[in-house]
Amino acid sequence: MPSGDLMPELRSIRGEMCLVREERGGQDMYSDELEKVASFLVHDSLLLQPGERVLVDSSGDEPLTPMLVRKIYDAGAFPIVKTMTTATIKEMIRGSSRESLLLWSRQELSRLKSMDAYINMTADRNMYEMEDVPPDRLVLYYKLLYQPILAAAAAKPKWLLLHYPTDALAQLAQMSLDQLQAMFVRSCDYAGRHLQTRYLPVSRLLERTSRVRIVSPGTELTFSIEGQASRLCDGSHNFPGGEIFTAPLLDSVNGAITFNVPFHAYGRCFRDIRLEFCEGRVVDVTCSDTRAFLALMGKDDGASRVGEFGIGLNPAITSPIGTPAYDEKMAGSIHLALGNSYSEAGNGNVSTVHMDLVLSQLTQHGGGALYFDETLVRHNGIFTLPELQHLNEELEEGDAS
Repeated sequence: MPSGDLMPELRSIRGEMCLVREERGGQDMYSDELEKVASFLVHDSLLLQPGERVLVDSSGDEPLTPMLVRKIYDAGAFPIVKTMTTATIKEMIRGSSRESLLLWSRQELSRLKSMDAYINMTADRNMYEMEDVPPDRLVLYYKLLYQPILAAAAAKPKWLLLHYPTDALAQLAQMSLDQLQAMFVRSCDYAGRHLQTRYLPVSRLLERTSRVRIVSPGTELTFSIEGQASRLCDGSHNFPGGEIFTAPLLDSVNGAITFNVPFHAYGRCFRDIRLEFCEGRVVDVTCSDTRAFLALMGKDDGASRVGEFGIGLNPAITSPIGTPAYDEKMAGSIHLALGNSYSEAGNGNVSTVHMDLVLSQLTQHGGGALYFDETLVRHNGIFTLPELQHLNEELEEGDAS
């Protein structure tokens, strides 16, 4: 099925959440809702305490940053804000060398070291802004600076990554900005530590599963997760939240999978990615730009192996947006990440890349089936087991117009 068919039609989102611009001016309504998001991030996601130092690292001038500053002060904590626009980052990378990137990295890591918490906010104005940056320098930037910073942040008990809804992201999703903002705000309904109880049946099911089988158009893939731990993304480290993930045993992945959601990375868009695996390693690749994708996979040995298997559970997200920050949480989807594995639910794979590739199994995207130990667990994005029926109700409510 052509990946273009996946781009969502313009539609209204749940009446009480639609952020239409009327009476109060639209933006005022959104500001009120955004204040609630800022409060959630400070008090529920990060659980900030008086005296803690928080680095807010933003790539754009958007209204959430000043709201976060206020909420951080309200919590008795101390905000430090660093804003560097994508255009500035681009020029820093374009003229960089290994030495300049290492200097930049040391400076950033030194500042982060003195912090108790970290918030990284991406606010894209052009999703293709890095298209004309030399690929070798872009990869070196990710290797020497971006990934070490995220690794250092993830070593702290309090850290958070989020992708702010901008015009560029809305255009990529073929949505109005109001729709994307409504989705972002509504994701708070499906985040929070209380969700551990709601999604506990999924976690328990994963932990007693040995073999996973994924079937969709162009897809017949199997692997083992026997004995592997799982982790729920509840918005405490990644917002929007709403996925549960584990990792296949390294040599157990066999078969082929076709990802029907476009993957954006390094300033490029890859569509219709098809991977064929043999004993855990990618042995064949085709996509809209196979040569560029192979270049990403060729960075190290771990880039051709799977470091993560995840299931999307967020019913506020039912259409691809164009960034894994949203798409991997999409209800009715699964994803595999080529590259580095997360230690809390990992398989030991080590890589300088982590590429989340998403397959939607919702009916409108071609459908599909997910089996655990040959038991059908989800069909066309709908859970089939009695103990998971409450998740289907949320999906129907979340996708209502």
